Amino acid sequence: MSQHNENSKPNTGRIGYRSDQIRYLSIFVRSFHQLAVAIFIGAFFFAVDSPAAESAFLFVVVTGILLLFLEALRHRQFYREVFGLITFLKAALVGGAFHKFLPSIPAFLFVFLVASLVSHAPKGIRHRLLF
Repeated sequence: MSQHNENSKPNTGRIGYRSDQIRYLSIFVRSFHQLAVAIFIGAFFFAVDSPAAESAFLFVVVTGILLLFLEALRHRQFYREVFGLITFLKAALVGGAFHKFLPSIPAFLFVFLVASLVSHAPKGIRHRLLF
């Protein structure tokens, strides 16, 4: 038997309206973001130095910023939620690895793992307010 109380809801941030067009745009952008991440990580791990790898990294950054903007349209307090803080942490780790402040392979693997865990966590965890 579950100990869950039907009246208790997780403390999540304010959620605004999102049209179907924005939802589908978000799905489209997220798909391209994941594709670009896969290309970039593959090129990075196999030490492929090509314009395609550089373009993939640029595409990761651009689609990531666009995704954050699209999420911020709906989740107005994203910067206080788990997913928002994890997003900023991922950006800092990727920047640190890219500029050689951190060991690149462990940092990229950690970012990839954390991104996967948070994106597949239940909504009550992903959008929980931390402060």
